[in-house]
Amino acid sequence: MKTIKLGLAALLLLSTAVLAEGRAALVIGNAAYAYAPRALSAERDVEAVADALGAAGYDVTFGLDLDRREMRAVMDQFAANIDQADEIVIYYSGHAVRMSGRTFLAPTDFNPVGPVSVAMDSAPLAALEAMLASKPGAAVLFLDAAQRAGSPLGHSLSPALRPSRPQKAHWLCLRPSQAAPSFAAAGG
Repeated sequence: MKTIKLGLAALLLLSTAVLAEGRAALVIGNAAYAYAPRALSAERDVEAVADALGAAGYDVTFGLDLDRREMRAVMDQFAANIDQADEIVIYYSGHAVRMSGRTFLAPTDFNPVGPVSVAMDSAPLAALEAMLASKPGAAVLFLDAAQRAGSPLGHSLSPALRPSRPQKAHWLCLRPSQAAPSFAAAGG
């Protein structure tokens, strides 16, 4: 969370003192999972981030403990409402899965049993990156997620997809391009 707070502080310092029109933020936190361990700090973190962004003049689209359907609906709603946004912030806290070099965000009802369900029953990080890449203004993506190769539920997967040790990852992607984001910080 320290990296996230520093990133948000930098973002807020770069913005003007007067509240600008066209600021939009998507803040999603998934903590209460049906098939995975609770993401202990996700609820607290997203509420603090949403409050800070709202106070800074961002129009915040907020979602907490979203299942697959709700998560896609919130992401679609945000994508439909960012046409006039000059500044975009996206923040996600919860579980994520890494498979075949791609990251997938886990909704609360996520129960992967193989590679098809990982790809089909989650929210691909690439969808959020595409939203940001389509906007010419300032854009920031924060991913505060415990990632595992395969799944947070290794016992449900075939041995080839069982998780390696978990990694805590803080991604920071400023004005994303075609390239994948790089780690801003990583550690256990």
